Amino acid sequence: SSSYAGRVIGANEGVGLVLKSDHKFYANYRGRSTNQAGSMLAKGKSALGKHFFWLGLPTEVNPGSGTTINNTSINKVLSIMATEDNTVITLSGYESGSQFIRDTSVYTSDSSHTITLNKGESYIYVVPVDTTVRQRYGFLGSEINSSKNIVVTIAQLMQQGVEAGNRDISFDQIIPVNQLGSLFVAMQGNGSNANEKVIIVATEDDTQINVNGTIVNLPVNGNSASNTTNTLNKGDYAIITPDE
Repeated sequence: SSSYAGRVIGANEGVGLVLKSDHKFYANYRGRSTNQAGSMLAKGKSALGKHFFWLGLPTEVNPGSGTTINNTSINKVLSIMATEDNTVITLSGYESGSQFIRDTSVYTSDSSHTITLNKGESYIYVVPVDTTVRQRYGFLGSEINSSKNIVVTIAQLMQQGVEAGNRDISFDQIIPVNQLGSLFVAMQGNGSNANEKVIIVATEDDTQINVNGTIVNLPVNGNSASNTTNTLNKGDYAIITPDE
């Protein structure tokens, strides 16, 4: 519900889930509506941290001239929950002038936003997608810094890739920077090359991407394929296609 967006959500409002046990266990959250469904694997203690980057799926296709901030059903979501009282969290690095949803209205933010949460409280950032590159891509690579341990979930609601007729939901709990690695194996599913891609966000300056033994030149931060680089700086994002 949009009534939760852009405000502190109390620990007693039943929005954030806290699962506990005396023994190790597996937790998978699944949600569905008539035509959309998604699944999220909880990361346990590995999800706790103080430093994250907002990654996710950009809306590559222009959703159409009739799509505006006020009528769109497409959006990008960042959800944060505090695990301790007096947790100060700053979101920064998104494109200046980005617009977010607060309750049923829209507000414009510069390049940073700070909140304070107590244990069990949550805050949800929602970026509504319109025809602008800023709203479709500007959230990628945003940096999340916290004074104490938090957990972070990202989501795309009514996500579109490169085709306007394709829409779906996706969400996942992400891990902090100190849990990240430098070697990943990507496997293509049953989709087309146009729709299945690898999204990369650099967490440090002078980051080079090696694909199958070769350092590759990539269009960074939404640049065209003719404007590429082999070095990403902190917060830069790049998209790798199966053809790379």
